[in-house]
Amino acid sequence: SSTGFKGVGNLGSGATPYSAHVYRNGDQVVLGHFATAEEAARCYARTPEAKADLAVSAAPPVLFDGVELITSERSNSGFKCVCKLHNGATPYYAQVYRKGKNVVLGRYATA
Repeated sequence: SSTGFKGVGNLGSGATPYSAHVYRNGDQVVLGHFATAEEAARCYARTPEAKADLAVSAAPPVLFDGVELITSERSNSGFKCVCKLHNGATPYYAQVYRKGKNVVLGRYATA
């Protein structure tokens, strides 16, 4: 997030330019609009989603070949920046955003 806080977005100017949001059952739920990013972050921190994030962050990391994999609830693969497209020989692809552009790193048989 550009604000430095998970679940907090900057909408621009105005009296309440920061929003707090969570994802529930695949839908974005806006929790409210706030004057400061810190107020929005406190709102997010009180949610069950934030508490679950803390529990996951306290869990041991997932390692593969000595590299820590970042898990994601929102990805259909279970890993950040890895998506499952179909059931063929290489159903998964990895992507990142660099300088505002989507860069596909490759297609793979496993997540």
